[in-house]
Amino acid sequence: MQNLKEMLLKEQNRLEEILIRTESQLKDAPQGTMRLSSSKNQVQYYHCMPGEKDNGRYISKTKEQMIRRLAQKSYDERVVKLAGKRLAQIRRITKDYDVDEIEKLFLNEHTLSVQGAKRLCHVILPIFGVILSRRTSSTPLSSALKMGKIPMAEVGESEGAKFAVLQGT
Repeated sequence: MQNLKEMLLKEQNRLEEILIRTESQLKDAPQGTMRLSSSKNQVQYYHCMPGEKDNGRYISKTKEQMIRRLAQKSYDERVVKLAGKRLAQIRRITKDYDVDEIEKLFLNEHTLSVQGAKRLCHVILPIFGVILSRRTSSTPLSSALKMGKIPMAEVGESEGAKFAVLQGT
């Protein structure tokens, strides 16, 4: 399974590129917005300028370039808004995301229980992407397993995820 953080960072780079492109296109975009209207089954285009109170000036269909640029501007503005929102979400997730945090949590808890009280339950710990039988991974859990710090009762697979049923101490 590919590392989630790596996938999020790739998506972050993609969104940053999209933002750069669309923001540069918006610098050259015409002022105002476009309003569409329908009359006698024909689409009519109107150029609305900020500060004007009317419904905009009619744009003739012969000015196709202006119509396209205003339509592109509207699309680009929506893309910038959405990409910015998604980028902020990804940055919040990746800021605090650690691939091995569940393994570290277990190791910290297990270390305390070995030093102190007896372990009260058997723990089934999903280990995504770690092949326990080879014990060649460099994750904290696989290192502890390799060094024999964590006794295993059973190693198996369930729904594509490797797991270990750990013995109580």
